[in-house]
Amino acid sequence: MTESKRCDCFMCRRHAELLAVIGRGNIDEMAKFIVQQETSILNLELDRDVANCVLDGSWPSAREQLERALAKCPPATEEQP
Repeated sequence: MTESKRCDCFMCRRHAELLAVIGRGNIDEMAKFIVQQETSILNLELDRDVANCVLDGSWPSAREQLERALAKCPPATEEQP
């Protein structure tokens, strides 16, 4: 994100929010922002770890979960050469 061209993605919005929090100088607000960020990161890491376990087969019900997910997908189409 630059001053001349602002992006509206999640990361850029969060960065703008962080800069605003820092600019206000309120320590309690900064602490709350840090805790929210930490919670978001921990949730993302858990989601990634679960997905990795399902994909590598170490999750006990990985096969069933993958079969259910694939059953919801539209049929695959053959790619044209």
